[in-house]
Amino acid sequence: MMIIQGISVLPGRRSSHVKFLLFKNAVTSTAATMIILLILIISHNSGAVVLASSSCPEQQCSNVSPITYAPKNCDSRSLELVTLDEFEYNAGEPLVELLGPSDSSLCSSLVITATYGGSVLLDATIPDRKTDDPEYCPPSGCSILKDSNTIELSLALAEKVISNYCEVPYVVINHLHRKKLDANREINEAAQGNAVAENAWNMFHSFIAQAKEEVKGQHGTVLGSKEGILGVKGLLLDVHGYAGFD
Repeated sequence: MMIIQGISVLPGRRSSHVKFLLFKNAVTSTAATMIILLILIISHNSGAVVLASSSCPEQQCSNVSPITYAPKNCDSRSLELVTLDEFEYNAGEPLVELLGPSDSSLCSSLVITATYGGSVLLDATIPDRKTDDPEYCPPSGCSILKDSNTIELSLALAEKVISNYCEVPYVVINHLHRKKLDANREINEAAQGNAVAENAWNMFHSFIAQAKEEVKGQHGTVLGSKEGILGVKGLLLDVHGYAGFD
């Protein structure tokens, strides 16, 4: 069994994956098995989310006792994800979206981000990002390929958390195609100087900060045992997949 920053998963075949970030610090997982396994754990009727009492990232852990949280016997029919805020360029076409509970008292301690699954192009407004411009790109170049179906995967994960635990996570979605905006990079590389893309980048990270504050208000804070950093009792799941050509 592998313990990755507080989440217990079983090694398996390659699939889409998640970057796990505790709000007190950020740790990127290199395991490519997580998201499917996490969904299997959450979605199975008799399954559970397994949280470890401690973590040892990216190594096998034989001395950690997991704590299992089985699905609750609760009625989730009145709960749903609603759009809380959005950034639009054209009316009715959001570029960045924040979803969550209608009442913050119903929020879970999860924030799910879908960074690379967008399809909006706005070709007349946002030129394609260059892949090899040294003004914006690192020596390895800029990536412009989207991670297909990661928005759908993020929403499916959120809905399963709602149905199993009667709590509503926050979901932050970047609807712009990655060749227009890479929201997981610093703004210079991410938007390559385009004002609309820069605004979308700022809103994406503003929505994450907003969700973090809501989680903090409902679930509190924790003091890190090693660094002494005060952090939020929450988990951010950054959903990734394989780069597609769509």
